[in-house]
Amino acid sequence: MKVGDMVRVKTGTGYFEDGEETSCQWPDAAHQVGVVVKLATRPHSYDSDNPYLNTVQRTVQIIVLGELAEFKHYAVEMV
Repeated sequence: MKVGDMVRVKTGTGYFEDGEETSCQWPDAAHQVGVVVKLATRPHSYDSDNPYLNTVQRTVQIIVLGELAEFKHYAVEMV
């Protein structure tokens, strides 16, 4: 997967970016087609006291339904 690829959202559990680092589920995006604009990562912490449990999740930022959205890489598929 690379920038410019067409992808379909497999589930509606993406993270909608609204200018802040807040997120919400977005079921309207399920099964919609979008364009990849950025391959990104998101820090993920299982336990803030133990740095060994911190990981990075691979994400994909896409334009879908006229909005910029971020999904985990396995929540989208190539069209």
